[in-house]
Amino acid sequence: MKRGIVGVMVCGFALFVGACKEETQTEDALKYSPEEQAMREKIHRDGRVTRALEEFLFAIGSYPTTEQGLRGLVEKPKGLSDPAAWQGPYLLDEADLLDTWGHEFKYSFPGKTHEGKYDIVSFGPDGAEGTGDDYLNWNIR
Repeated sequence: MKRGIVGVMVCGFALFVGACKEETQTEDALKYSPEEQAMREKIHRDGRVTRALEEFLFAIGSYPTTEQGLRGLVEKPKGLSDPAAWQGPYLLDEADLLDTWGHEFKYSFPGKTHEGKYDIVSFGPDGAEGTGDDYLNWNIR
């Protein structure tokens, strides 16, 4: 009898979680255009570049410099104080270095917006810097 009650409770909780997740996805779909949602997922949810940058930081003691760029997550960058500390590649797929529209991210460290952190910018569908469709990692929530 106890197993039946526990089973019903587990199934009910799973249905509740599924319904909440579906509602959240629906709310996100209403707030953002498909392009915006794709970029949010690329930068924020997927987080491969962010995780790779954190792994690089842990191994090297600093994020890649602006000159080393995100390419330093795929290939050992020049100018490391301890080249043996590099344990990459931290990204296995070079496609992760591109935004949803196939453009390279603009990366800088140290960031101008985040003291002690990095800035990542996607120039959006048009690929042009400074237009209204740019996505900035400090504006993605």
